[in-house]
Amino acid sequence: MSHKDETVLEVALRAGIKISHTCGGNGTCGTCLVHVRKGLSDVGPRNEIESEMAEDRKFLDEERLACQTPPIQGLEVEIRLKE
Repeated sequence: MSHKDETVLEVALRAGIKISHTCGGNGTCGTCLVHVRKGLSDVGPRNEIESEMAEDRKFLDEERLACQTPPIQGLEVEIRLKE
């Protein structure tokens, strides 16, 4: 069960799932970018930090920062690992 104000990044790391996050989860590096496969309409709009990054880097609608996205019930994301 997730705690209030947690992010997808925090839940994933606690579960032992590695997601790059070079800025420490502050939304400034973009390395925790995930692809939302299910539940995008329930996540809600991007916050200010994520909106600025998304505009600058031209994210697709379904691309979100794990460090800024709430881990809502039914959310399914794809982590694209860098090689």
